Amino acid sequence: MPKVRRSKKAPPDGWELIEPTLDDLKEKMREAQVDPNDGKRRVEALWPIFKIHHQRTRYIYDLFYRRKAISRELYDYCIKENIADKNLIAKWKKQGYENLCCLQCIQTRDTNFGTNCICRVPKNKLEEGKIVECVFCGCRGERYVYRFVCDPDALFNVAFSTDGPRVHGKADLNKDTSDTYHHPANIMPSRYSTDDTKSTYSTGESSSYPHFQELTPATGLEGCVC
Repeated sequence: MPKVRRSKKAPPDGWELIEPTLDDLKEKMREAQVDPNDGKRRVEALWPIFKIHHQRTRYIYDLFYRRKAISRELYDYCIKENIADKNLIAKWKKQGYENLCCLQCIQTRDTNFGTNCICRVPKNKLEEGKIVECVFCGCRGERYVYRFVCDPDALFNVAFSTDGPRVHGKADLNKDTSDTYHHPANIMPSRYSTDDTKSTYSTGESSSYPHFQELTPATGLEGCVC
């Protein structure tokens, strides 16, 4: 995955609202890269990196395509600066790949028999009680979900809280988000407003999910539901 390198060009309007969250993910990426990985297999050392890469891309994807909370200009800037993975997003927009965990899972040339990764196998085709893990990213497919993005509200609420946009300081990605948060249309500039009042992210709804849970049952969650 490409390294994030900011250009000297000033970012578009709205960047200051998402920058604290991206800075925290950047710090977590650095920690994952320097982790000694004692006792782990070589492939396992890359799993945290894939997870954070997915988190960062899904964060930008959700803000633009699902919540309409950032402008096209800011979205294109994030793609150009390699903050979000344009190839992974391109797959998410295709039917059947909405929750793809990583691009390597669909590369048939990387498997012994020219097939897809084990995490792409339907649940009813797997042996009952057998736990499988993707060798590329650690995803467990339909049986369990690697909550790459935790609760869909979690990363979003790090940048947009009840007190208005969080412009300064780092986000606490390990903190429980049990407070009540506003819909982005109420706190973003009018040009980012949305009429999606029926969304589950509407004003007054609270979230009680901790950030970045490792493994959770697959029912109704974001992540790799292959």
